[in-house]
Amino acid sequence: MSFSSPLQRRIDAIRDGRSIRQDRVQPLGAFLPQQFEREHRKPFDRLGEFIEKWAEIMPPEIVERSRLSAFSRGVLTIHLDGSSTLYHADRLLKSGLESELRLAGRKAVLRKVRLAIDPSLTTEPPANPDENPDC
Repeated sequence: MSFSSPLQRRIDAIRDGRSIRQDRVQPLGAFLPQQFEREHRKPFDRLGEFIEKWAEIMPPEIVERSRLSAFSRGVLTIHLDGSSTLYHADRLLKSGLESELRLAGRKAVLRKVRLAIDPSLTTEPPANPDENPDC
């Protein structure tokens, strides 16, 4: 016969409900490799296929001013240093190089190429404030 109060039994039942059963606990050592595989290695491998092909089919002046930054759900995101480079790359892709880029994906299917401007890719050094006569 239990001498605990109904209130204490209710508290114990709530605690039991909040705790994770031992048969459902997954060790951290088993979880991390799966997580790393899913979120980092596979997307990087897929992006790597397109990086090689991009450097092969594009002119060197565009390759040095661009960065393939992401591949997710069939969309390849490419950042370029400015609007003129973006325009030139867009024209080349639409003239047939996009189909060549699609063929590069052995493990991944390329559905769309998204071009964007990233000002951090500019190769020009920042202006020296001491040389600016307007200040």
